[in-house]
Amino acid sequence: MSEKLDDIFKEFEDVFLGRENEIKKFLLKYKKDAFIKQDVINVERIDATYRLETSGYRKNLSMWQNFYKNLIVSVCMEIKRKQRRFDYKFFFTEEKLDSELLEKVEEIIKEVNKLKARAKFSEALEKIDLIEEMVADTQDKYFNAQLRNLRQEIKIAEEDYNKKLQRIKNLESALEEERQKQNYDKALDICEEIVIIAESINQKQVQKKYEDLIQELTREKIKGQINKLNEKAEEARKSKKFKIAIDLYNQIIKLAESAGLTEEKEKYTKKIEETNRELIKKEINELEQKVDKNRKAGRRFVAISNCNEIIELAESINLTEIKEKTLQKIDEIKKEMDQVRKREEIENKIAMLEKEFAESKKNENYEESLEITLEIIELASSIDDKETWKKYTQIKDEIITKLEEKEKSKQQEIIEDKIRDLEAQIEENRKSNNLENIIILSNTIIELSDSIERDDIKKQYQELIEKIKKELEQKRKKEQTEDIKHKKISELQKIINERVQKKEKEQEELFNNAKKFEDMIQLEENVMLIIEEYSVDEIIGDISDDINQIIEKLNILLNEHRVEIKENIKSESVLISASGEIIELDDEIKVEKVEEEEETIFNVTSGFENPFDDMIEEAIITDLIPYNFAINNVEFNGEEVKELNNTLLLKDGLEVKWQLKNINKNERVDIKYDLRKRISRTILFLLEDQVKIFKTHSKIKESIPKVEGLYDAKMPFKNSYDKALNGLVIEDIIPLYYVHTIREPTVYLPQENETNQGSMVKWNIGKLEPTKIKYHYKLLELYKLEELKALIYKLDKEGFAALKKDEIIESLKKYNEITKILKDFI
Repeated sequence: MSEKLDDIFKEFEDVFLGRENEIKKFLLKYKKDAFIKQDVINVERIDATYRLETSGYRKNLSMWQNFYKNLIVSVCMEIKRKQRRFDYKFFFTEEKLDSELLEKVEEIIKEVNKLKARAKFSEALEKIDLIEEMVADTQDKYFNAQLRNLRQEIKIAEEDYNKKLQRIKNLESALEEERQKQNYDKALDICEEIVIIAESINQKQVQKKYEDLIQELTREKIKGQINKLNEKAEEARKSKKFKIAIDLYNQIIKLAESAGLTEEKEKYTKKIEETNRELIKKEINELEQKVDKNRKAGRRFVAISNCNEIIELAESINLTEIKEKTLQKIDEIKKEMDQVRKREEIENKIAMLEKEFAESKKNENYEESLEITLEIIELASSIDDKETWKKYTQIKDEIITKLEEKEKSKQQEIIEDKIRDLEAQIEENRKSNNLENIIILSNTIIELSDSIERDDIKKQYQELIEKIKKELEQKRKKEQTEDIKHKKISELQKIINERVQKKEKEQEELFNNAKKFEDMIQLEENVMLIIEEYSVDEIIGDISDDINQIIEKLNILLNEHRVEIKENIKSESVLISASGEIIELDDEIKVEKVEEEEETIFNVTSGFENPFDDMIEEAIITDLIPYNFAINNVEFNGEEVKELNNTLLLKDGLEVKWQLKNINKNERVDIKYDLRKRISRTILFLLEDQVKIFKTHSKIKESIPKVEGLYDAKMPFKNSYDKALNGLVIEDIIPLYYVHTIREPTVYLPQENETNQGSMVKWNIGKLEPTKIKYHYKLLELYKLEELKALIYKLDKEGFAALKKDEIIESLKKYNEITKILKDFI
């Protein structure tokens, strides 16, 4: 048997897509006899993947036989990660029913089932009769039994169908009665039952008819409910029960939404708006009555609260006129309150002062009596109380007459008593942390201390006021939100970043431009070569080929474009406190010569002292050092800085940036730069139709071998073009405090001129072929020159004295020593 199945699977191997061995074992186990008695004439694969939606994915195989005993095996499997189902149909041979006849019968059976489903039972039975005629000769008992069963199924289905039709007719009659009675709930139940029956017998038209009727009845039912609710709402509205009316309208809207009654929904939504407006007007009217009532009763704060409620209600329905009218009423009430409060306060104050006056008069305390009297007069005048004013004006004159007899010292005692009283009040207010009152009381004490010339008390309370103001400021700062702080810092950081980007771009452009001329000019560390280029027509105009005229015009140009010598550094600071306060500082600081040093050293100090009442969270200091100064040493708060990590070479100098964190209150930051001046150079020459101007600076270096006070400056210039430069002019500015000698070049003679910035050494080279000129200056500090003069004078004096004594050898020693000294410095 296994071999027979192997042959079948081999014959139809193209049909199967997988799990063949499982299918074979399954058939051997459950349908072995079928394959023994009959032969398989065909195997068909049917894609039944759509059935997964209803029957699901099964790992186990399943099997059944159709009407004609054909065997069907269902197989689920995954192909390319997708779930699929295939039904494999095995067609068997029959002894008396061949395959062609079987196919015809199968087609007719399908028609029978369709006719049965469409309730065409007579036609279905005729088709059964036709099948019986077709298979009459086969005498297949099993097949004939199946036909009988099918005929019986049709008859049963016909009886059930007729019963359900009759039931529908009966229900239709009952439905009509319930509709006439407007009993919608029962009518809807009947319709739903008809729909279920019609669906069960495939009566689509009847089903659709009563489904539509259900919607119609539902709308009629809901409209009836809406009419009843509307009657109640209108009655409530007439009775000014607006909230009840609005609630009923909302119920109507929900019913309208459930039945899709859009017009009804819009209608009652509008009614809600109208009713709500009537409700608000009613509430406003009631509140206006309350305002008048409370105002008359002197409850003005309550009246203002009522007014605010009116304004809120008026704004909700856009009653501008009522809002404006109410705002005006609030102003009137507030004025009344101010007037009443002021008069009451003054009258109470006068009554209190009158008691104090009576007591002071009884005790013959005339100083206090006068103060009280003056205060009463002032208060009476402010409320136009003429009688009180007249009475105490007379009393005042009497008291003044008596006070003239008293010593001035008593006045001072009174004021001191007042100060002590105020001090006690200050202590009380300090306990309750009432800082504003402390300031008021302290100012009063200051005024009193002025009147008795007590500067010590005045100073004490001035300091206290400053301290309290700082406390108030700290309190205010603490109340500021962190969001404001971050916003300020974010905006500032954006500005700083933009500045940094701009400066970095400037440095890059300057560097790229300078790089083009590094063959001509020796570029120094921390110095940017500044290059200006102009067309001859633009900056000079017409010019002849005469080299002397060219030099003359370039010398005029030099006066306007000479390298700038600066004596100040520019320092900018941005300080951000822990509480979010930001201060920007901008200062020009003069570079000063260090007088106590013999060497020509300059220094300048930038920085700041924490100006805030709290810690500085972050500080950025940007110092711009002009290129005519070289940085010898830097100290940060007294400690030497080994390396400057954050620098930029800009047009106006070397920018040094310091970023600091967490600087305590009153803490100071000092950045001290020790500087030495550089030689500043300006170079002008013509090339074709352009004038080029170079501005640079060269560091003054210690001489080799090292000699105290003696320095070298080497500044070569090379014509790296393949043609001659016309009108070359080079000017070097030797800083003050140095005397210089020129070692190179020896083939050109310079023009020298002393200025307040130093010695200007100008080289009118004229025409220069492609070659290199070496410039070498020897510089001697002035203090060292004075020492040399004194030493040489001493040696000369000693040598001359020895010569007078005919001590020739001793004299030569002195003059040789002079020669040796001068050799090092010339």
